Amino acid sequence: MMKNLHELKLPDASYENHQFKFKKRLKSFTLFTLTLMLMFFSLVASAKILVNPSVISISSNNYQSLEDGWVLDTTINKVLFYHKIVLCEDRNVVLLKFDNQNDFEVSVSIKANFKTKQIPSFIEGFNGISLNLKSGLTAPLTCSDENNKNLIITGVDVDPTYIADILDFNFKEITFK
Repeated sequence: MMKNLHELKLPDASYENHQFKFKKRLKSFTLFTLTLMLMFFSLVASAKILVNPSVISISSNNYQSLEDGWVLDTTINKVLFYHKIVLCEDRNVVLLKFDNQNDFEVSVSIKANFKTKQIPSFIEGFNGISLNLKSGLTAPLTCSDENNKNLIITGVDVDPTYIADILDFNFKEITFK
């Protein structure tokens, strides 16, 4: 039952050759699999842009040259209310822009509704803001403009209990003072 030592076959050169070919094929297969995975994730990332074309990625700090993408929501008392959803630091944010066509400053209060990835129907969120709008355009210079934080609505502003992934926005209530 037990073989004698002289009866055992030792691996020959062909065994080493097969082992070398196996390792080479394994490396090729691994490289091929990694390449496929990279291609898949690249396609998924580009599909996100196609799925939600209202989200515009900001590649520079000055988005105002990108006039497309602004949505004119309403015009009340010669004030135009715009919004734009942009990708800022890997999160969607809502940028607000106002065009006061009066020759005087106006005061407005705003409340809004949001559609988020977490809650796909419109919900009231965001505590609202009060603004004094001078004649002309009022808009943030960047998606992280420190001087105009009240014109940039982030996911935390929608609901402070979690960071909402904003998909859509609309003005709910606009009050002139």
